[in-house]
Amino acid sequence: MSEHLTLEELSDFLADNQTGQAARLRAARINAHLFQCPSCYQLYERLCELQEAAQQAALSQSERLPARLARSAARFRLRLQSAARQLLLDSAQFGGCDFDYPLAVGARSAGGSGVQRDTLIDNENSYNQLSIRDGVLSLRLDAEDLPQTQPLAVLLDQDGALVDCQAMTLDGPVWTARLDASGDGSYELAIL
Repeated sequence: MSEHLTLEELSDFLADNQTGQAARLRAARINAHLFQCPSCYQLYERLCELQEAAQQAALSQSERLPARLARSAARFRLRLQSAARQLLLDSAQFGGCDFDYPLAVGARSAGGSGVQRDTLIDNENSYNQLSIRDGVLSLRLDAEDLPQTQPLAVLLDQDGALVDCQAMTLDGPVWTARLDASGDGSYELAIL
C-alpha cells in the first residue's frame, strides 16, 4: 500500500464482501490507515457520499466508480493557477452529450480593485459554463444535453484521487454544481 490510499483501493475496500483471513487483514490494514490519516479518511468519506448519491440517482449499486468514470457523459481536464484565481480548460470530451453552446470558462479574481476576470465569460451563453471563485468550482450545463435524470459531478486530482463530488441540481434549463477546488494544479471533472 502506498503512503496514501488510492481511489481504486478505497473503491475495492467498499465493494469487498469477501470473508476469510486475507480479507480481514486487508480490511484491518486499510482501517488502521484511515484511523491515522485524515487526508485518506476525508477521501473515504467523500467516496461514501458519492456512492450514496449514486444510489439516489438510480445508478446501479453493483457498478463500481471506475466503471462509471470510464463511461462518463462528459469529462473536462482543468488547470487552476495563481491560488485558484485562474481556470484553464485543457480539454473536454463528451460521451453521451452534444452541447449546443460553446463552453465558457471563467477565471474570477479573488478580490481587489482590478477588473473582474469573469467579464471574460460570454454572458450570452449562460448554459454551459465553468468558473472558479474563492476555491469553489461552479459549473452550469445545459439540461437538454445531459441524458441522466440527475447527473453527478466528480472532481479528481491529477493522481486520480477523489477531491469532491456532488449530485447536480436542476436550476431551470441547466444542471448546476459547486465543488471544492481550493488548491492549484490539474484536475479532471467528470459528469456521470
